[in-house]
Amino acid sequence: MKPFVWRASAPILVLVCAAGIASSTGVIAQDLGGESAAPPSSDGSAGSGSASDWAAAAQARIEPLLQAPDTITVTEPLPAVPEPGVSVYWVTPNLQSQQPNTDALEAATKALGWKLTTLQTDSADPQAVPAGIEQALSGGADYIIVSGGSVDVYGEALPAAIQAGVPVIDMYSTDEVGGESNGIYANVGGTGWIDVQYPATADYVIAHSGGDANVLYVDIPDFPILAAAADATKTHFAEACPDCTLHTLDVSVTDLTGGMVTSQIVSTLQRDENIDYVFTSFGDLATGLPESLAQAGLDSRVQIVTPTPNADQLQAVLDGTLLAVVPNPKAQASWTAIDAIARLEQGLVVDEQQHTVIPVVVWTTDNIPTPLGDFAGAANYEEQFKQLWGIGG
Repeated sequence: MKPFVWRASAPILVLVCAAGIASSTGVIAQDLGGESAAPPSSDGSAGSGSASDWAAAAQARIEPLLQAPDTITVTEPLPAVPEPGVSVYWVTPNLQSQQPNTDALEAATKALGWKLTTLQTDSADPQAVPAGIEQALSGGADYIIVSGGSVDVYGEALPAAIQAGVPVIDMYSTDEVGGESNGIYANVGGTGWIDVQYPATADYVIAHSGGDANVLYVDIPDFPILAAAADATKTHFAEACPDCTLHTLDVSVTDLTGGMVTSQIVSTLQRDENIDYVFTSFGDLATGLPESLAQAGLDSRVQIVTPTPNADQLQAVLDGTLLAVVPNPKAQASWTAIDAIARLEQGLVVDEQQHTVIPVVVWTTDNIPTPLGDFAGAANYEEQFKQLWGIGG
């Protein structure tokens, strides 16, 4: 049995702990597994140690995720109908993948008679998010929702929000929810959800490969939530598939916006002929990748998986050129963020578990719904929220 290894594929030498072994290509491999490791089974207990057992355990964990849930995660009705007129500002990266969140926030605030103002930020500018928060405060925000940020990047804007009494709602952040102590009052799709979504994506690869995958993980580590996702992915492969090999290719926001990611992936695959799966940390990183693999003659060797797909990846799954996606229920997540605000408006405590861990579903060619569309969330999620808010028909 070969050990699980975590390799960083990059143009510079990446240093790891003394257990690492440098190869002649400048890539360092760290032994993270071994014969004594055992995979988590579907009930959380350890399984046996062959590759087929790793694959079977992963398949058992995947089975419940092949169908979307029927109910939303929030359960308690509000004691009163929310008052209209609340001003919500949405600070979001200028990425294609964020548009479904924006659309859903518009629908949810409209349902409550609230006003939504969207501020798009430059993902490559570290000062853009704090500037967006400050603009929201200047504009008279009652609440601010921020996507993909963290207290580490908010700078002085967060103390300013605390001073002004304006709660910040995180989406897809690593922040702890501290309320008055740190200004963060909810974190929808935070690390609790990441710890489900990314292992589920890894499990599909483990099951599909028969417990012996050689994976290139492509990531933008500058986003804190993606750093947490990489950790979750690394940990899960190490624990659940010691016969698997995992490499990383770190790219930048500039690489993404400049259309340079696919060429870097193809170059990495051409250098290492053993890699048979590409796992991108979110869908935009895989845009155009099936076509690039086909052009390079790699499509028969390499399979692609990704969480949080965009429309391109959904079509690729339907066409059979992308193996599997684990979509982000952005619409339900956005309504969940508005639900958190509605509860804060009425002096209620926001249930952290119900507002953080949003649904996870795995889509493949066999079960992806048609006509194609984003995974919105649980069936009739809008009506379910409206019932909780006392505005249902």
